Amino acid sequence: MKTLEKRLRKLTMNDLNSWAGKTIVGRGKEYVGRVQHLSRLEDGTLAAWVRGTFVYSTSVRLDDAEGHEWSCTCPYPGGVCK
Repeated sequence: MKTLEKRLRKLTMNDLNSWAGKTIVGRGKEYVGRVQHLSRLEDGTLAAWVRGTFVYSTSVRLDDAEGHEWSCTCPYPGGVCK
């Protein structure tokens, strides 16, 4: 878990903009106050519920190769969501 914490502390807005794009990151900022029950699972996955059009689940996991996996049940059809 220490590795995850170190990687999250090094994460920058430039990293997020590079991965998701400035438009999606901007939309995501609007949702920060809508995140509920944020938790870290045993495998390091960060999971939460987010209030939008309805309540949906979202998760992201950083892997050992410094990549990531994500999942979201929101209705956004364009790939990486907010």
